Amino acid sequence: MLDLLKGMKVIEIAGFMAAPTAGRILGEWGADVIKVEPPQGDSTRGVGISRHILNGDQAGFDCFNACKKYVALDTRKPEGMEILKKMLKDADVFISHLKIKDAIKLGLDYETLKEKYPKLICASTSGYGLGGAWSTRGGFDGVSYAARCGYVKDCPVEGDTPMVPYFGFGDIPTGTYLAMAILAAYIRQQRTGQGEKINVA
Repeated sequence: MLDLLKGMKVIEIAGFMAAPTAGRILGEWGADVIKVEPPQGDSTRGVGISRHILNGDQAGFDCFNACKKYVALDTRKPEGMEILKKMLKDADVFISHLKIKDAIKLGLDYETLKEKYPKLICASTSGYGLGGAWSTRGGFDGVSYAARCGYVKDCPVEGDTPMVPYFGFGDIPTGTYLAMAILAAYIRQQRTGQGEKINVA
């Protein structure tokens, strides 16, 4: 681990791969990343190769969640949500994968949070962005990524069968771009004290 981002505090409430990839990158570079999981644990702890535990390690989960601290909170209960909001009080970055309507319902959307935490950078991933006809839809890795970027159409040889995207096909670059955007916003936050709203689809 590097110490380039020592002093940056990140709260992450996100599952699967896209948003957690951003948290992993920031953690690798020295940020203090705290991943908030539901009481039963992040769903990816039991997906695919993550189910195979060797010497206490779950390779699939660890790949996207190394360099983090973990806390289990039931944010469906008021006391759990209250703890989360207290954690955000001195955070620099909040990473989530919540759909717009869910973020608003929970009071975790940027417009609500900036009133209490004006320096907070709210970074999120979405299936199809924050504007347009599909903005309220959820998205999942290869499905939304392949549907929008044209990769699946361009890669096969003419007359061949369609390509099947690999695991994390869209999530890994999405999370990487999110980390880059967070770093740009963090530079401005350190200069101005102001937060930012970031979304990578």
